[in-house]
Amino acid sequence: PDGRFNGMDGNEYAHPIATYALCEAYGMTLNPNVKAAAEKALAPIISGQHPTGGWTYKLFAGVDKETGKYRDDTSYMGWCAQALKAAKLAKLKAEGLDKAAKLAVAGFKRNASPGGGFGYVGPGAGGLTSVGTLCLQLLGAPTDSAVKKSLDLMDSWRPSFEAKGPQGA
Repeated sequence: PDGRFNGMDGNEYAHPIATYALCEAYGMTLNPNVKAAAEKALAPIISGQHPTGGWTYKLFAGVDKETGKYRDDTSYMGWCAQALKAAKLAKLKAEGLDKAAKLAVAGFKRNASPGGGFGYVGPGAGGLTSVGTLCLQLLGAPTDSAVKKSLDLMDSWRPSFEAKGPQGA
């Protein structure tokens, strides 16, 4: 009833992922039933966004009790940003959609490392670099220095097919 896909997984990644799928499905089919569901599902993503532009588990919009700061989680933010972009491409209507998409750029940049890369809940240069880079591109900031530096960083990465631990684990 509230537009949320609650309790499907511990941190409710299912909600932004399902919303992303609904937005894509509407864009491909223009089915009015899918449109209604997608627009309803967008509302919790928009209202769950932090003033910093990011999101965290369960679309919790408040500050973290332990740190007193907003927890902007690049992995979770990636799904939210993709849902917003798919909604915009499908020309869906949701109050605050354009503002949320613009603000999300700032959320990702909070987790950008000055030398390139994106961290999990702060600046870093690990595996979430691709998420931050892609999302800034999707959100209209493809020439941002964080994107350029991250592309340079990832260009230096080489795949490894070495076995890790017993029996390649």
